[in-house]
Amino acid sequence: MARNCFDVAMHVGLQDMLLGPVSPTESPADTDAASYWRHQIPTNDPEADAFAGMRFVRLLGAAYRKPSGIVGHMRPTASGVMRVVRSRPAE
Repeated sequence: MARNCFDVAMHVGLQDMLLGPVSPTESPADTDAASYWRHQIPTNDPEADAFAGMRFVRLLGAAYRKPSGIVGHMRPTASGVMRVVRSRPAE
């Protein structure tokens, strides 16, 4: 189960990464990579407590009998991240 939770968290992180390149903005960066994790993580549920995200990951991880199930779902997301990143112009 712990391995499934790690893989689920990785998958959700990859989805977040995929949204960045396809959601460009003209605004300057307001947070660097190191400082990002010191802030309150954004949520779409302002009523959720601090453990809601962990519960979500555990419940989603429990839906898979083996880690290979979530890895199978993660592959298309990881491929999408790579395609988008490679298609971006070098800065």
